Amino acid sequence: MEATTKRILLVEDDEELRTMLAETLEAAGYRVGHASTGEEGIRVAREFDPTVIVCDVQMPRGDGRSVLAALRDDKRLGTAQFVFMTGDALATPQREGMNLGADDYLEKPFSSADFLACIAARCERAEILRKADERALTRLSTTVAKELPHELFTPLTGIIGLAEILLEEGEDLDTKVAKEMIAGIRASGDRLNRTLRNYLTILELINNRPIAPDPEARMDPEMVRVVTSEAAISAAQKNRREADLRMEGEGFVMIGSR
Repeated sequence: MEATTKRILLVEDDEELRTMLAETLEAAGYRVGHASTGEEGIRVAREFDPTVIVCDVQMPRGDGRSVLAALRDDKRLGTAQFVFMTGDALATPQREGMNLGADDYLEKPFSSADFLACIAARCERAEILRKADERALTRLSTTVAKELPHELFTPLTGIIGLAEILLEEGEDLDTKVAKEMIAGIRASGDRLNRTLRNYLTILELINNRPIAPDPEARMDPEMVRVVTSEAAISAAQKNRREADLRMEGEGFVMIGSR
């Protein structure tokens, strides 16, 4: 893994410690961003787009907890690896930090070797998550591209065919038969509308965009199966638990616990 491709953000109010950690990271080939307060850390994170955020817990103008909460709510930065630093383990125990959503925890004082090992592990984890997401989205895109033509053209063919019959023979058709054909056109139109809504939802998932609530949307069962299956596979890969993923019926379930 090339360290030069990884960006590390240091959020620490102790200038001497921040400078020392930055020099350690730069010597190892990382790109480094700096912030001395929680508020500044949030702003710099959004500009710098870090792979890993190393943040002190106790700071002026926004402590580490508020920084973590703000960034976890940020759609672009919510998956960045987050490491808490603290000089008072009693005030912020490791378990509390992890429960807040941190990925790792460093108790001051720590050695340069331990610090770099932590950063390397967090960068490796970020890469695993990125690749798992890419594989899941590739499979999902392939499935949608394969299924979409059939799902679009089948109802469209029904609409066109029934409409042509009505146009050509409408005057000679029995009222009941004509109504049945109109109902068929409506049913095909509903199916086409549903398919297009499903497709737009899948596109939003693939492009990691927020999905606007649609009270009329009804996800096709096959699309639900595809999306949930890919989500399960991606989650298993991210957590290195592929062996615990089992097919049950038409979906995946996680078994066991660690």
